[in-house]
Amino acid sequence: MFVALTLVLIASVMRLSFKEDIEDFLPLSEADREQMAAYQERSGMNRLYVVLEKNPSDSLLGEEDNIAQAKDRFIEILEQDPRYTSFPKEANSDSSLFTFHFSLIPLVLKESDYQRMDSLLAQPGFINERLEADIEALMFPTGDLVSQAIGHDPLGLWTSLFTSYISHQPSSLSLPSFGSSETDKNAQLIDLLDDAIVKMQADFPDVKAHVTGGPQIAVGNARQIKRDCILAVTVALTLIVALLLYAFRSFRDILLIVLSVGWGWLFALGAMSLSLYLWGGSERSVSLIAIGISSIIIGIAVNYPLHLISHVQHQPDIRQAMREITKPLLVGNITTVGAFLALVPLKSQALRDLGLFASFLLIGTILFVLVWLPSLIKVKSEKLKVKNEELRVKSEELRVKKNSNLGCKGNYGSSSLIFNFSFFIIAVLTVFFAYFSFSVEFDTDLSNINYMTSEQKADMERLQNMGNILPSSDEEQEARIRRWNEWVDSHPQLLDNLNAAAQEYGFADDAFSGFATLLTQTPTVSTQEGSTNLLPLGGGREGAVEALSDDFNYIGWVCSSIVFLFLWLSFRSIKLAIISFIPMAVSWIWILGIMAILGIKFNIVNIILATFIFGQGDDYTIFMTEGCVSEYKHGRPVLASYKRSIILSALIMFIGIGSLILAKHPALHSLAEVTIIGMFSVVLMAYVIPPVLFKALIKR
Repeated sequence: MFVALTLVLIASVMRLSFKEDIEDFLPLSEADREQMAAYQERSGMNRLYVVLEKNPSDSLLGEEDNIAQAKDRFIEILEQDPRYTSFPKEANSDSSLFTFHFSLIPLVLKESDYQRMDSLLAQPGFINERLEADIEALMFPTGDLVSQAIGHDPLGLWTSLFTSYISHQPSSLSLPSFGSSETDKNAQLIDLLDDAIVKMQADFPDVKAHVTGGPQIAVGNARQIKRDCILAVTVALTLIVALLLYAFRSFRDILLIVLSVGWGWLFALGAMSLSLYLWGGSERSVSLIAIGISSIIIGIAVNYPLHLISHVQHQPDIRQAMREITKPLLVGNITTVGAFLALVPLKSQALRDLGLFASFLLIGTILFVLVWLPSLIKVKSEKLKVKNEELRVKSEELRVKKNSNLGCKGNYGSSSLIFNFSFFIIAVLTVFFAYFSFSVEFDTDLSNINYMTSEQKADMERLQNMGNILPSSDEEQEARIRRWNEWVDSHPQLLDNLNAAAQEYGFADDAFSGFATLLTQTPTVSTQEGSTNLLPLGGGREGAVEALSDDFNYIGWVCSSIVFLFLWLSFRSIKLAIISFIPMAVSWIWILGIMAILGIKFNIVNIILATFIFGQGDDYTIFMTEGCVSEYKHGRPVLASYKRSIILSALIMFIGIGSLILAKHPALHSLAEVTIIGMFSVVLMAYVIPPVLFKALIKR
């Protein structure tokens, strides 16, 4: 049966397809995606830019002409490269950017500008004079920027607003990309552009050039994530293997743990493929980023074989060990799966994938642990006899101390006062952290979790800081749009007069299409918070990120409700449910309070740990509560075994995700910060609170 099921899963996985799109994490409808794509294309966010400028040490004589020649040479080299045939074409010099920025004119003009424009248009022969000036300007090697400006403003009515930008920005070549999300294909394109730059600079050593833009930053992020992950995984694997060898002193046990989680991983991929085939359609792909983040869930899945193998060392009778550990394993699994299934109703496709994959991973792992792992665990007969005698003696001691006031069942000995004092300190600190917990913030600025080199930061600062020339409030923008419409209506013959004069001077029919579009289209309110970003990193995503933040408020309440409900049903006691749930609630208060005090913010990446913390927390507290119940009712000394496996699990998570503290990428670094704070809080609460509450609510 095992072999047949494994083969079916492997065949199912072969049908699975993946995609790498960070925008899948945003709660976007199809209309939202189309609107965002249109904005990104219009603003130039999805384009790559080859920036060319003169070396500052060289003479400025002939600078514009030299850069224009270098640009032509670069395009020639690019088109001669056979690799370029498979990449997007239509390289142009900033036309999309000019279209975008000149479309903002209605939001920029003030009353003084309208008075100036009316005065100019009232002058006899003004249109003819301006067209003659345009022809004269185009006869000189003024570069593409000036010709683009004339195409959008042939009468010079508002070009002066961008004079500083036009005169101080370096020349650049705009090229289409595969979109910011297609990092693998864009990486190949950027390598091609870098090779062409090297060849161009061999012919023009006095010209500097480099690639920038949103897709280039996305590629840099992907490469940095890979470097960080390789470093973190290397460090983590080394330390985890050393820890497991020290704890179990058996390669066989380590292989069994790996086999359990590995089969659970295969089960998750196979189940995802089958579910997508049945309900998602044959063309539906799984978010590769979500699957990668689901690696964190291995820290929960590893608990199941870890608890069983660790418990067998205390109870070598495998049948008795299974009777003792099956219930806490199943309860922990059901509550954790329920918490992750709370992600499925969300609008975010990647979070739905994350919820399904994490749930299938945990289900597959628990299935392997309960059905097949017991038959693979071997215990020596001599060890079984010794352990049985030790357990008999400990059970007798527990029965003698049944009515003592020590811990759950006397298992803490002289440490009872220490635990009571620790409980008091935790209560005081919880009140302290609760006060600060309301101050924790959600960072909606995606640029804060982007990795950028110093050169990229300089590019973004230079290309984005055109100045905050848009009004910040929607009301003021709407007022300016009304004023613009009034001005256009007051000059109904302007476009016809311009076109007639343009024909007389020999201009092409579409020479001033940008100007015509601006006069005929209806302007809209800008959503970019008053800033005209040349290459906006947010790209209109901020509202979606805020919506995602609201989704996680829902997740928090749903996870809490699901976990508490299953605890109540499984223990069949409101008191035991409270004992198991309070540590999770207190740990969450600690996490929020510590983050607020340290100035750590939630973001679109580390907020995912919300469900993870609940998943780990309920496993730990369930085992501690079940251990107390087992020792109290049956006299079985299982608490020490549970505590040992909890410590091992927590250490594995500390090492596994905590190693990301070495990462340079801000998103990965923030994951490590929240994990370290979260695991410290969860383990501390699981160790201290259940025994004290059990003595207070149950034993008395």
